[in-house]
Amino acid sequence: MDNKPTVLVQWLAVGSGTISLLEKSAYYGCKDSSFQSITIGNTVPPNISGNYDVCINNMEIYTTIPVEGYTYKWSVQNGTILGIDNSDTVRVQWVKSGSGVISLYVINSSTGFADSAKQTITVYSLPTPKIIGLTTADQGSSAHYSVQGNLGSKFKWLVSGGSILNGGNLPDLNVQWGNSSAGQLNVSETTKENCVDSSSLNISLSPVDVQESGYGASDCLTFSRIR
Repeated sequence: MDNKPTVLVQWLAVGSGTISLLEKSAYYGCKDSSFQSITIGNTVPPNISGNYDVCINNMEIYTTIPVEGYTYKWSVQNGTILGIDNSDTVRVQWVKSGSGVISLYVINSSTGFADSAKQTITVYSLPTPKIIGLTTADQGSSAHYSVQGNLGSKFKWLVSGGSILNGGNLPDLNVQWGNSSAGQLNVSETTKENCVDSSSLNISLSPVDVQESGYGASDCLTFSRIR
């Protein structure tokens, strides 16, 4: 509306414009006016490029198209800026799962005209794989292990002190343990959002008791007499 103490104006063309105000007294009919020249400048709308779907604690790089004569100021929510925040490039570590926001404020250094951009970021949690199975086994024995993971995840097993029989990239694993006193399992889980974490399980390996069988001296004597 144009009959209030304040007015909102959208300037449509670069160059100059004028805003005028006419004030009239409601009681005496006296009136006066004033006007103000407006310089209308052009701003370059900033863009934000980078990963919009990220994993928690990952470091991500975001950029905008650099324009000569402009200054930059970045800010984030649910994240931490690593290093400087006043360049056309910024490094961010997202520290809270759920959603985050990255914002960019740009200013034309010669005219003071400013513009801004904002982007919502989806932050995924890391997986927490848990290995299920016995932590003690006999040397030379085989054992079965499994992992509790997320639906759609991919797995990678590593075995120390033994060898994988089958299931090296599946949730279930069969292992042949060797003759060392200890072994270890490590499993890495990659979710469908490409978030990665791992866990390990230490295994205590015991030697197998070997009982000798055969005839003793008395057995041989008895056998001779029977003959």
